[in-house]
Amino acid sequence: MAAPPRISVIISTYNDARYLPLAVASVLSQHYRDFELIVVDDGLTDEAPSLLQGFAGRLRHVRRPHAGVTPTLNHGASLATGQYLWFFGADDVLLPGALDKAVARMGADDRAAFCYGRVGYIDSDGAPTAPLRGWPSANATLTASDLVREFMHQRFVIPSACLIRKSAFDEVRGFDEALSYGEDTEMFFRMALRWRVLFLAETLALRRKHPRAITARADMARQEQAWARILAGGRAAPPGSVDARWLEAAVHFAMAYQAYKTGNTASRRHAVKSLRAGSARFGASTDALRASWLVFKTCLPSWVRRNASHSRRGAAAP
Repeated sequence: MAAPPRISVIISTYNDARYLPLAVASVLSQHYRDFELIVVDDGLTDEAPSLLQGFAGRLRHVRRPHAGVTPTLNHGASLATGQYLWFFGADDVLLPGALDKAVARMGADDRAAFCYGRVGYIDSDGAPTAPLRGWPSANATLTASDLVREFMHQRFVIPSACLIRKSAFDEVRGFDEALSYGEDTEMFFRMALRWRVLFLAETLALRRKHPRAITARADMARQEQAWARILAGGRAAPPGSVDARWLEAAVHFAMAYQAYKTGNTASRRHAVKSLRAGSARFGASTDALRASWLVFKTCLPSWVRRNASHSRRGAAAP
């Protein structure tokens, strides 16, 4: 009997025919070969199943009735036989060498729950978009409080660029199936409260931004539900696990920022809560300036914000 693979790469897909073959090919072309690829079909109704036939013998294609992304991810994990899990987006691209680099970094610390790296961003046609700046410049070992600071700067752990220890995933019982948005951030935070987190200063994947992406379609209520779970988890954590006031400030800032980007009026409420919660923690820091600036912007009349947004887009046009 063959030994189980070291990594189980899991792709959950629902009508992603345009991008799925490229995502699958980017995984199968990895130099690191000790992995299995499981594609969990969440009730596909497009031509993706026929496209997967071109990869027959190189992956495991599992079909199930449509249940949504979170139950589908957990189902994929239940089928995995690897020591590590890698949940990869059906519309993303895994960069060459990603698996080798993550396994090497993870092998250096058996108390780490997961190892994550940077991501680049591309549009629906694969063209690069504005990069997310401010990632740590070197490899780092992070705590839950460090991860909270990353939330404050909108630098989240992206599953497509993350290697997870399966034993840790099983111990926290995987993704919370009550959530349909932010289930990954919520689970990573639960893990960080128990174990160390490793950051790898390498770009491991390209994340595709397009109108059908879950993050582009999430409404404010679903976002607030996920962040409320994170807040509750931090408050219930053992003393010293995370600074509860700092967590509250970061969570409200993240919600304010997301609401502001979509024009949701909840942005002002969350921005003010962030500044209040963080007043004793921010001090004279860039975080205080960012929170104050966001409060100011959310108080501007909507027509001023619209005009400013149009001006920025016009200035960026070639």
